[in-house]
Amino acid sequence: MNYFPVALAGGRAFCNRTNELKRLQYNFDNNIASLLVAPRRYGKTSLALQAITKAKLPYAHIDLYKALHEEDIARFILNGIGQLLGKIEPTPKKLIKLAGDFFGTFQLKFSLEKYGITVEFSKKGKKPVELILSALEKLDDYLSKHKKKAVLFLDEFQTIAVTMTNSSLEAAIREAVQKSKSLCYIFSGSYRHLIEAMFNDRKRPFYNSCDQISLKRIEEAAYKPYIQKAAIAKWSKEISEDCISTLFELAALHPYYINKLCSLVWQNDKLITMGMIEKIWENYIDENKSRVEQEISLLSLNQRKILLNLFNENTQEPFGKESVLAWSMPSTSIHTPLYPGLIVKDALIDSTELTVTEAASCFGVTRTALSRLLNAHAGISPEMAVRLAKFFNNSVESWINLQAQYDAWLIQQDTSHIHVKPFSALMPIAKKTDQHQHH
Repeated sequence: MNYFPVALAGGRAFCNRTNELKRLQYNFDNNIASLLVAPRRYGKTSLALQAITKAKLPYAHIDLYKALHEEDIARFILNGIGQLLGKIEPTPKKLIKLAGDFFGTFQLKFSLEKYGITVEFSKKGKKPVELILSALEKLDDYLSKHKKKAVLFLDEFQTIAVTMTNSSLEAAIREAVQKSKSLCYIFSGSYRHLIEAMFNDRKRPFYNSCDQISLKRIEEAAYKPYIQKAAIAKWSKEISEDCISTLFELAALHPYYINKLCSLVWQNDKLITMGMIEKIWENYIDENKSRVEQEISLLSLNQRKILLNLFNENTQEPFGKESVLAWSMPSTSIHTPLYPGLIVKDALIDSTELTVTEAASCFGVTRTALSRLLNAHAGISPEMAVRLAKFFNNSVESWINLQAQYDAWLIQQDTSHIHVKPFSALMPIAKKTDQHQHH
């Protein structure tokens, strides 16, 4: 058995999250929509699938991260429904009849596949927003009529906000959630700021519509017995407390890095020691050094200084007077704004896993133009600000202000080459001229 999977963790490889599992089970029982909120790699997808499996409910896991247009979203959701119908009705003949009754009303072509029904989306019928609402309502009606329950797990849900230029699709899915009696919904997304904006903004359709479950790092008390169980299975004895402490310290109890480090450590046939763990971690860091260095290279010199000082001193008040004096840096430098391209990269590339070429296609710009922005070779122009605002469904001004703040900070780092005669120096000349005119 693999106790430490670095992708999805399920079954006996799923560690803890007891309280979160109970909340999801309660929400299933009472038909309450759930929103899973956490930083990336915290196990949101694993948690959702583990809860659904424990509840023994048929489900569809719809991952929207590759959706580039509203037609893509419609196709993914319709195919998710087809997958769900296949779990509800496993008999091929009955499934084909069920699919015919279900998708026939929408004039959609479908085919029977190994994992259910595959739907062929057509632009000739209903608009995507109307089609999605109708299909979700029809699925809930079918479940209610046959006294069944099911779960629709919409992953990378922030893609809808990124893809659409308005909130019409959000409103349609929100309406389906409100009306639902037998279909339970779970929403999740990797880019926390976008997903929280969708569900916490009073002006957005999903405001106060879900039970928000925030995932924290798993506590040591939960990890210890699980790791010792894995140690006994591997080496027929427990590892030392020093080894346990070293694992926790190096991985900082981050779910992904705990599993990653342990998966590497557990490849050893001999019982591990603290020194072995440290060496394995050093090798892992070295292997990923180039990727991290690339990210750090986009930071300014002062930003790199701040990172180094935070690492070395672990201060709780990086903006305090003591830090300013100890680091020999002015407080304005510590408050340095991020280069706007980094923010775009985090929101666009890192969270959606789109390639630069795919993202450039979404923006309607060349790959070179977008690459220059992401790699600090160009700023956000007014036109690019419009494209970003349309893409992320926010204001043009927010992107222009972001660039302006960065530009203002950048020029203030060295103003020695800028020579200006102050306005106050001109006042005596202005007074003399004014007096001369009166005479």
